[in-house]
Amino acid sequence: MPELCLFDCVRGSFSSSENFPFFVGSDPDVDCIVAGAEGKHCQIVNNGSLVISSINGRLELDGKPVTELALKEEIPYPFVFGSQCYIVIATANSKNWNVSVSNWKWKADRDGKDMGGAMPLGELLQSLHGNPDALSAVIKPEGLSQGFKYTDLVQTSSGSSGSGSGSGSGSGSGSGQVFQPTTTSVVKNAGASPSIWPVLAACRISATEYGPYCWP
Repeated sequence: MPELCLFDCVRGSFSSSENFPFFVGSDPDVDCIVAGAEGKHCQIVNNGSLVISSINGRLELDGKPVTELALKEEIPYPFVFGSQCYIVIATANSKNWNVSVSNWKWKADRDGKDMGGAMPLGELLQSLHGNPDALSAVIKPEGLSQGFKYTDLVQTSSGSSGSGSGSGSGSGSGSGQVFQPTTTSVVKNAGASPSIWPVLAACRISATEYGPYCWP
């Protein structure tokens, strides 16, 4: 049976679950709490393969709205839940993906032309900060054809991801912090990656000069 893996791109936290249906939202009883999401935002069910579907909120893949999608195993999908950026993976081996995503290099693309990369996400965002062309850039892991709008990654830091609950454990990349399951098998994704968040804090200070995509 496939596991569900979630990687919070900005916080750098990884978690996995084999419990379905798996709910994402802002209600306290969901499996993955996402700040700014609808109460029951979307769900992942196991119908032999994992299927993600929107319930009440914005669900986007590669910048395009999605109502429902069957997840192919071992394929990373860059989803936006409300305003939060996550990599979603259906896999038979979550441990391998935990190591893999922690070492990803990211690239920026605008109109088919590279703007920067490949480097860790925090370094890439720092290199793009202050560049107005970045507002129309797509940020993607090296080797993947799909990614996130730069503006979605910046907006993500205006809220904070909460906890994902499941049967697995997660780890924070970049900070060296390990996220251990509690006695109730709740994976707490509560730590910020130091390589990324100071960059986004700096973006917050001067974002207004580039329009409404960032914080007012």
